[in-house]
Amino acid sequence: MPLSNKPVIVIYGGTFNPIHNGHLFPAIESAKSVNAETLIYLPCHIPPHKETPNVSSFHRLQMTKLALQNLDDNQNDSSLNIETSGLNIEISDYEIQLTTPSYTRQTIEYFYHKYPDHKLYFLIGMDSLINFHLWFKWQEIFSFCDLLVMQRPGVEYNPNKLPSELQPYLKSQVIITSVTEVDTSSSEIQNMYSQSANKAENRNKNELTMLPPAVQQYIDSHNLYK
Repeated sequence: MPLSNKPVIVIYGGTFNPIHNGHLFPAIESAKSVNAETLIYLPCHIPPHKETPNVSSFHRLQMTKLALQNLDDNQNDSSLNIETSGLNIEISDYEIQLTTPSYTRQTIEYFYHKYPDHKLYFLIGMDSLINFHLWFKWQEIFSFCDLLVMQRPGVEYNPNKLPSELQPYLKSQVIITSVTEVDTSSSEIQNMYSQSANKAENRNKNELTMLPPAVQQYIDSHNLYK
């Protein structure tokens, strides 16, 4: 699929509970793969397909801001090095301000009208693509954007195994990106913090490849995930 002649914005939504290196480097690589001008991180308030986050929207937004403030300082592992020059990285609190569940259908229309002269991509993982046909009014999402799909650890891309409903969109409105895989999940990090045995010195080694230092400090200072 040819890239757009319009300036490109990539929108990356999620609970970011907490945001970790798996949310950072693959997303930046994905955005750069479509020559994006801007990558927008979009923390959600109430996810419709997941349990309500156990940490407030305020804390999740603050951790996202901290993670993105000094990306150069977040590169604790040489395998995660990535050049961010030329890519503008922003955070939107649009969904955080909502009092209702955050449906991508409504959100992407908001950005479509906010940036009428841009080409929009909505960034998701391969695991989300498999279930995309179950999202609220998913066909209408394609009226406002294309999908940019990151390869997730342990999830193979086989178009023939995707639901038949998605097949008409695969060649025209879905781009699969090959990115550095960071095998880390927010639930894994939550469990690491919640286990009483994993105190400071026992966690440090794992944290180095999972979390930006500023996010580590924020979690500890606010006693989150205990």
